[in-house]
Amino acid sequence: MNHKNIFTLKYNGAEIMKLKLLIFLCLFFSVSIALSQSMEKSKEEGIILVIETGKAELGDKTKSQTKDAAKAEALRKAVERAAGVYVSSKTEVKNFVLESDEVNVVSKAFVQSVREIEYTYNKVKETGTYKGEFVINIKAMEEYARAAAITEKQQVSKSSDEIQFYFAFYDANGRRLREGDVVHENDQYQIMVQPFQRCYLYIINRDASGAVYPVFPRDEIITTNPLEPGTEYYFPDGDNMLAFDDVVGIENFYIVASLSPLNDIDMLFKRIKELGGNASKELASAVESRIKTRGGGRIVQKYTGKTVNKTVSKNAKIAAEILKSTGSIVRQINLVHEH
Repeated sequence: MNHKNIFTLKYNGAEIMKLKLLIFLCLFFSVSIALSQSMEKSKEEGIILVIETGKAELGDKTKSQTKDAAKAEALRKAVERAAGVYVSSKTEVKNFVLESDEVNVVSKAFVQSVREIEYTYNKVKETGTYKGEFVINIKAMEEYARAAAITEKQQVSKSSDEIQFYFAFYDANGRRLREGDVVHENDQYQIMVQPFQRCYLYIINRDASGAVYPVFPRDEIITTNPLEPGTEYYFPDGDNMLAFDDVVGIENFYIVASLSPLNDIDMLFKRIKELGGNASKELASAVESRIKTRGGGRIVQKYTGKTVNKTVSKNAKIAAEILKSTGSIVRQINLVHEH
């Protein structure tokens, strides 16, 4: 009769603890390796995660505004740290990081997402402390820094050259829209520009909600930069008109003409398009700030020119401005949007 050998393993308490520890360590190192590989992959793809803390004093702010200020400070520090640690080898980015005001303005262009870890308010010191987890796109940051550096170099080379153009902003009835004019939902408008020199044009609208929209360049418009001298351009083109939506308040329009392309503005609009949703509101201040640094422009004369506006009539008379400056021109018009 054959007997099977039966082995019974018996473990005491200490051995069981050792076995559990061994299993835990195996799992821990497996997860650590996986996380490490994931982080390396993320860095290669240009996305990193940064945890940062920001503080803000109450001062003359509300408690809600204090939290927003603390969050903004944490975000700014996170973007600065991401740039300094991961892409500091790039000259353009290093220069960009050193300019903290610039980082503060455009930082939201590089943040993919924000998760609040903790927020505390100290009643005695009247300060708020925000700790958050920020997912940052360092690839986009590098692209922007490079674009801004190229733009500045080109702007310097053209800073003494003259730029001049005719400009008219009017409604569907051929009435010229001026600073402070009242507009309503569904009112239509069109913008005419005739440059004297070959130039790059940017027309941007920021509505009362804080969102910023490109009037030109945009995919729906056939015309593209640069514009050629002596030609009348209409935005939108052809028989098309733009119409105001239902957001009431102040409508800010910026008409920017430059002898060289504004790569940084193009990059910011690219980020707005990529992020979608409320990204335009988040990045509006960045776009507006970059535009305002482009300098002014003055009205040197006015004339009544014959223009072809098929929506109104073949030869509608429109009062136009001739704007003149050096390097670049920014013309701002604010309209009052009412119900």
